[in-house]
Amino acid sequence: MFYGIHYMRGFAALLVLLAHINFKMTKLHGWGDSQFGAIGVDIFFIISGFVIGASYELKNKSSREFLRDRFIRVVPLYWSLTIVALAVFLIRPEIVNSSGGVTSIFSSFTLIPNGEKILIQNGWTLSYEMYFYLLFAISISLVEKFRIATPIVLTTLLLIGGLGVGFVFSNNSWLAFNSIVIEFVFGMMLYKGRRIFVPNGWIVVYMLSISLGAYFFLRHHLIDPPRFLSCGVPAFFLLLGIINAEPLFKRISGGPLGRVGRVLGDFSYSLYLVHPFGIAAVGIVARKIGLGDILTVFSMIFASLVLGLFTWKFVELPVTQFTKYRLNRRAAASQTTT
Repeated sequence: MFYGIHYMRGFAALLVLLAHINFKMTKLHGWGDSQFGAIGVDIFFIISGFVIGASYELKNKSSREFLRDRFIRVVPLYWSLTIVALAVFLIRPEIVNSSGGVTSIFSSFTLIPNGEKILIQNGWTLSYEMYFYLLFAISISLVEKFRIATPIVLTTLLLIGGLGVGFVFSNNSWLAFNSIVIEFVFGMMLYKGRRIFVPNGWIVVYMLSISLGAYFFLRHHLIDPPRFLSCGVPAFFLLLGIINAEPLFKRISGGPLGRVGRVLGDFSYSLYLVHPFGIAAVGIVARKIGLGDILTVFSMIFASLVLGLFTWKFVELPVTQFTKYRLNRRAAASQTTT
């Protein structure tokens, strides 16, 4: 386990939670929409590229095994929560995606974007994740068949090739053509180049300082910069610093701070998907009883963390284990018949 990367999963989920609370409070009480915390998504994407590169090189799985593992990791929890959101949508559609627009049930379950909203709106990031996984699986197959390059190199070329097609057709918003996919490349680069620096405190300080400086400079001194620049580059340097602090994170892993970081990392996916339910519920109650801004914010944070932890323990773990058991059983049965 890369301890720092695992802790950063939880940190990224908390950032996204704060970004969505800020958005909700802007709607309820006219707060300024600062976009603070939105970089959490970019941290997630870079971590995904890092983890996929690491898991393939350490375990060397086939394309089928790779896709199967990714399906088990992502889809069971997402579908479970999407079913809950669908039930709410059928009864009280105004509660789901209350900002308006058409909600697509098809896109909600398939994660194929069609320009309409989905039932769990922050699930849009999973469309990019699945696209990345598909390209990586194709790259594994090509490497297995033709013995050329590596999956990391081929996936990078495919991602950049997709951006090139988008540039030719002047389309930079749809899935394959959105420059945010470069952040997966950042993650794979981070994994391959993690041994370039010898871990020491000063390098960590330098990388964190560059990250902070790049974030404020790119967001405030460039006119409408692409997201992979304004958020992806700062997130890359942040994670580069975290990677170089791995010995420190390993030392504290057994202490109270390390245990908190580990638990946050463990339930980060559940927190990421379920926190909009917590924010919405607290928002409804806050309006009815006239709760003050500060109490509303802390209540949203508390409710989201409790709901995320509960979902991880009683939904994510059981449905993931059940799906893994069923797929393993089916794979064993097919091998027996052949």
